[in-house]
Amino acid sequence: MRRLVLLLALGGWSCFARAEIPAVLQRMLDAADTLTYRGVVVQIEGKYTQSLSLVHRPGAHGGQDDVSSLQGHYWELRRTGDTCRVGLVGTRPARDEALVAAMFPSMVPRRLRHVVDYFEFQPIGKGRVAGREAEFTLARPRDQYRQPQLLVTDAATGLLLKASWLDERGVELRQAFFATLEIVDRPSESWAKVDPAPSEALTWNEYRLDRRPLGAQLPWRVGWVPPGFWVDSYAREEAESGGTAFEHITVSNGLSTVAVFIEPAPGKEQPPRGVRRVGPLNALATTIGGHQITLIGTAPAAALEDIAKGLAPAGEHPGSVNTASQVADTPLKSVEKQ
Repeated sequence: MRRLVLLLALGGWSCFARAEIPAVLQRMLDAADTLTYRGVVVQIEGKYTQSLSLVHRPGAHGGQDDVSSLQGHYWELRRTGDTCRVGLVGTRPARDEALVAAMFPSMVPRRLRHVVDYFEFQPIGKGRVAGREAEFTLARPRDQYRQPQLLVTDAATGLLLKASWLDERGVELRQAFFATLEIVDRPSESWAKVDPAPSEALTWNEYRLDRRPLGAQLPWRVGWVPPGFWVDSYAREEAESGGTAFEHITVSNGLSTVAVFIEPAPGKEQPPRGVRRVGPLNALATTIGGHQITLIGTAPAAALEDIAKGLAPAGEHPGSVNTASQVADTPLKSVEKQ
């Protein structure tokens, strides 16, 4: 970890040109296309931990993934190429980042391929993960708008064994890794059986994983996003009993997401302002044109601050954004909407 901190601290942000796909990333992509494997995956995000069963079959566009939860509420995920079906108890939508983390060996390399220009890939050592010899690579961002990533790959096959999202100190904010892993050449018919079966009926929804910029006209102007990011979605949520209606804009680069919540500013109450850390997330609160604006995401604070500077109601130019006062003890209500 000391070496990670040292690498992250080296130098300032540099200019960069179009990059080729690094060999380590190409090996990850090839492994997902050609290998058959299964294992237990552990995800840790802040204080939350979950374990999953992952079965992968080879094929074009990252092959196929079948995922089922091993603790808590039961759910399943089935992916072929860029189409993903998720079965949940209830109707709560699945977050794109959660889907990517559940299938991290096949999905993280595919998402990284599209933003490879914005990272430098540096080998930093060797070790072991899931009982296999592993090689450690640091994907260090070339600007201040994205998080570093630690990528641990199987030395023999190039398969991604662990992916971690780091802060500027090298501390792991989110991670997904194999606890057990079995790679086979010719699996039997019962090898990929999902067990146990769910005790409750699942509600299935389909998601597209090839994320694209939103083409619709928005009631809010998003005047700037970091290079490689785009406006991914917009929704207006009507007020529940006793609540306040709010608007929700999502900005993403396929690996990190910033959620922008917009609601009327409180009347006589002093609205929260400032930047703070909420578990593994950064959050920023400000007011713009009589609206309370809250940005929450897995991007660095610099990205949230500069996105906020470009926000304005449609037809208006962005104005000044006041985030100066820190409100470490003021809860950000929009965190609960994530």
